[in-house]
Amino acid sequence: MQQIDNFKCFFISRVGGSDAPDSFHFNPVPMKEQIWQQIAAMHTPGFFITAQVVHEDSEYPQTLAAFIAAKLEMIRQGSNARKFAFTEKAWRIYVTFFPTDRVVDERYALKNQAVKLKRR
Repeated sequence: MQQIDNFKCFFISRVGGSDAPDSFHFNPVPMKEQIWQQIAAMHTPGFFITAQVVHEDSEYPQTLAAFIAAKLEMIRQGSNARKFAFTEKAWRIYVTFFPTDRVVDERYALKNQAVKLKRR
């Protein structure tokens, strides 16, 4: 499994119009985006992973990749659980593993999340 430590991303945006000289500035990517990018970059054959960030911290979570690797191994060894809660310091992230070779179980369907958001 590929692990990315101290994962940092930046958006580069151009400042100025057609008459102004080109200048660029860096905008740091929010930590949520970094987390989603880290998960997307992980090698997880047979599974699509979603992450719902419930609580954030000011420091990047250091053990998220190891957590996902451990839960993926549990699933491969026969565990029926597909949704797990990652916690580190103030971080709380719900990580859900969706198999790519079969229809998603009704209780894990993304439509359930959409209904929850609509009711708020």
